[in-house]
Amino acid sequence: MPLRPGQSSSSSTGSSSSSSSSPAVQATDSYPEWYAAVGLSAVAALICSVDRAAISVAILPMSEQYGWSDTTKGAINSAFYIGYTLTNLVGGYLASTWSAKQVLGAGVVLWSIFTITTPIAAAGSLPLLLGNRALMGAGEGVTFPCVQNIVKFWCPGDVRSRALALIYSGGQLGTIVALVTAPLIIQNWGWPAVFEVYGSLGLLWIVAWQRLVSETPPAPTQTAAAAAAAAAAAANSIAQPAAGLEQPNQQQQLSQQQQQQQLSSVASLAPGSIKQQQQQLKSLSALPRIRDIPWKSFFTNKAFIALLLTHSSFGVGHYVCLSWLPTYYNQEFGVDVQQSALLSVLPWFVTILVSNSSGWIADGLANSGRLSMTNTRKLLQTIGSVGPACALLYLATAHNNPGELEMGEAVGALTATLALGGFQSAGFAANHQDISSRYAAVLFGITNALSSLMGTFSVYATGLILDASHSWSLVFELVAAFYLVGAAAFVTMASAEQQFE
Repeated sequence: MPLRPGQSSSSSTGSSSSSSSSPAVQATDSYPEWYAAVGLSAVAALICSVDRAAISVAILPMSEQYGWSDTTKGAINSAFYIGYTLTNLVGGYLASTWSAKQVLGAGVVLWSIFTITTPIAAAGSLPLLLGNRALMGAGEGVTFPCVQNIVKFWCPGDVRSRALALIYSGGQLGTIVALVTAPLIIQNWGWPAVFEVYGSLGLLWIVAWQRLVSETPPAPTQTAAAAAAAAAAAANSIAQPAAGLEQPNQQQQLSQQQQQQQLSSVASLAPGSIKQQQQQLKSLSALPRIRDIPWKSFFTNKAFIALLLTHSSFGVGHYVCLSWLPTYYNQEFGVDVQQSALLSVLPWFVTILVSNSSGWIADGLANSGRLSMTNTRKLLQTIGSVGPACALLYLATAHNNPGELEMGEAVGALTATLALGGFQSAGFAANHQDISSRYAAVLFGITNALSSLMGTFSVYATGLILDASHSWSLVFELVAAFYLVGAAAFVTMASAEQQFE
């Protein structure tokens, strides 16, 4: 269903295609059911990043033990994203047609097992390690397509930007946890313990996920403020004379979104209608067969092309920083494993604050009517793409003047790069639900797959560049160029208006 410019994200609600005997739960001010779904999704994102980031710290002692070059290290980091890319393509579809809850749970278990077996694979052979990393990536690849589906169906429409920002910041917090704790674990128990400890976290998480989150979403809900406004609008509509409701022109002026809000508010006043409403929304949210999905419409739509390009530019910057930051500090400033990891923490910590703030800013600007949702997304995305590009170009210029770059300067520039990039959480990263209520998870799976593919290539290419030229300046310049391309695409082509059903 279409979105109003003043709404925080896609406001269609429904249930997943799986059935369950779990009772529908109405929103309450004390503990709405969606709190558990969003909170545990954020924890899953945290564990996902912890397990993924472990290799960026552990690869320093691993490369010393096994004699790996920068190119080999790049290949090991990239192998993860091969599996990650493939399951992104199917993760969104599985989440929409089977069960977002069960697909996410299966993904967490899969990647946790292959995190634990990483030391065994590394001791076996390089091809075995590459295969292990790819399978671990396959497990993690379903995470964020499932998250899109969970937020779409579990959360009230007027809080979805901040819910997504919270989950994304869980991933950023996971990077911090890995960078802070991995050196301590390595120092006390050796690098294999990093993978064993982190891999166990997902096996603990799945117990809470199965117990606390229902198989299907609760009945469609709204926050207290939105419910009051919708109830007033519904009461006014119901009070209209029957003759007035029969006038075609007036019916055309009432948007589908307003009708949906009225249905939700009436349902909250009449509990007996909730089950019927859930059944109607379930039929609307069910996806058609794969061959019947409008693939051609996706790839010829300007707003979706903007998402593809912008998400890909994000993948280049994010994965290069995630994979190479500790190595950068180690090579350029001669710090050890623990120091390089700790220096890498500050950018991610500030990014968490910015990401969560961006969700509140987006909801505030759009819900207040100060900006349309399209302009809100474009504003935050511009800050999130152009800001990091400027910081990286500054760092590249400083590297071109030998002896002038101090470590504090580099930390500041990289902190600005990742922190300003946090604004993208309420830019492109929340835009999939704007342009489609039904296909949001599928669309995210497509763009995240291409983003992962670009990230894979960029992480490997960084190793090749460093082996050939030892030039971090060239690396930073190339990443900045990708950020600027993404910004240009989003500003010129993006939209928060509904493009697909």
